[in-house]
Amino acid sequence: MSANATVLLVDDEPMVRRAIARLLRKAGFETLLADSGESGLETLARAQPQAVLLDLNMPGLGGLETLTLAVERAPDTPIIVVSGSGAIDDVVEAVHRGAWDYVMKPIGDAEMLLQPLRRALEKADLVHQLQTQRASLVRLNEQLTDAVAELRSDQEAGRRIQFQLLPADGLRVEGYALTRRLYPSQYLSGDFVDYFVLDEEHLAMYIADVSGHGAASALVTAMMVALIGRYREALTRQENDVLLRPGELMTALNRELDLHKLKKHVTMFYGVLDLRTHYLEYTSAGQYPFPLLDDGRQVGPLECAGRPLGLFSSARFFTREVSLASTRRVLLASDGVLEVLPEAPGRTKLDELVSRFAASGSIDAIADDIGLVPDEHYRDDVTLLLLERRTEHV
Repeated sequence: MSANATVLLVDDEPMVRRAIARLLRKAGFETLLADSGESGLETLARAQPQAVLLDLNMPGLGGLETLTLAVERAPDTPIIVVSGSGAIDDVVEAVHRGAWDYVMKPIGDAEMLLQPLRRALEKADLVHQLQTQRASLVRLNEQLTDAVAELRSDQEAGRRIQFQLLPADGLRVEGYALTRRLYPSQYLSGDFVDYFVLDEEHLAMYIADVSGHGAASALVTAMMVALIGRYREALTRQENDVLLRPGELMTALNRELDLHKLKKHVTMFYGVLDLRTHYLEYTSAGQYPFPLLDDGRQVGPLECAGRPLGLFSSARFFTREVSLASTRRVLLASDGVLEVLPEAPGRTKLDELVSRFAASGSIDAIADDIGLVPDEHYRDDVTLLLLERRTEHV
C-alpha cells in the first residue's frame, strides 16, 4: 500500500464526512472531502487521489452516475462505494460499473472500512507495477517486431534472435561443465535454456518451454529471459536473493505471467547447485521429461511434478533438493525430444531416452543417439542441457 495515500471522500452528509475523515487520518491517510458528485469529480480530476470513498445515496448527481464518470476519467483509481444497509442492488450495480469494493453502513468498526481500502490500494499498486512492466514488454515487443519485420521473408531471422539470447555454449566452474544444444522447429518457438554463476558457491541452470509457436511464444521467451535478468541484477546489487531459492523464483515468475495475462503457459525446471556440498536445490513447473541422473552405474529420472507457469494464479512451488555427490551427469531435455525418439514396443519414450542417454557420452553423442541432426528442423524445438562432473575433481 502506498505510504500516506490520499483518499477522496465523497458524501453529502457533513457528520458522516467528518467522522470518516477523522477515522482515515487516524489510520495515516491524507483526506480530501467533497459534498456532492459534481465536486467529487472536480476534485478527482484536480488532485488525483490514490483512492475514492463514494457514497451511493446522494442528491443531484447520484452515486452510480458519479461512479460511472469517475471510472471513465480515472480507470486505475480504486473506488470503494459506501451504501446504506438494504441497498444491496445498488452495490451490485456499482460493482458492475467498476467499483473495486464496497462498505455497508452503518460502519460500526473502523476495520470494516480500512480493510477494503487497504486491499484496494495494494491492488492498485500491483496494477501500477503491471503497467510499468507492460510498458517494458511493449518496448521489447517493438524491438523484436522491428527486427523480424526487417527480415520477414527469412524465418531464420527469428531463430537468430532466439539463439542470441542463449548462453555461450560451454561453462566450466568448480569441477562442473555445462553444455547445451537447441535444435529449432520449422517455426519460431519458445524453448530456452540458460546457466550462469550466481556467486562463488552457487551455479544456476534452467530449461523452459513456452506453449505454442510463432512470435508470441518467442516474445514470452524473451520476457522470461528479461525477468530472470532483472533478478540477477537484484542479486548482484544485494537487493534480493530469490534466484537462490528455486521455489520462490518459480512462484514469482508465475505471478508475473498471470499479471500479464499473455494466454501462454510455460513449463520450466530451475535448479541451483551448491558447488561446495554438491546438493542441487530445484523446482519444476510441469517440465517433462524429468531430468535424468547418471551415477555411472545406472540412469534414472528425477521425478518432480508441478503446474506450468501462467495457468493457475494460486499455484505454489516448493524447493526440493538432491545430492549430486555420486552423480556423473545430469541431462535436461525439452519435450520436443519425445517426438524425435522412435516408438519402441513395450517401452515408453522416457525409457527410450534413459537408455540412449546411458549409452552415450558427450552432448553431441547423446543428440546423435537420439536421432537429432544439425541444421534440420523438427516439429517442435528440441533442447538439451548436460551437466557433467569433471573427472579430475571427482
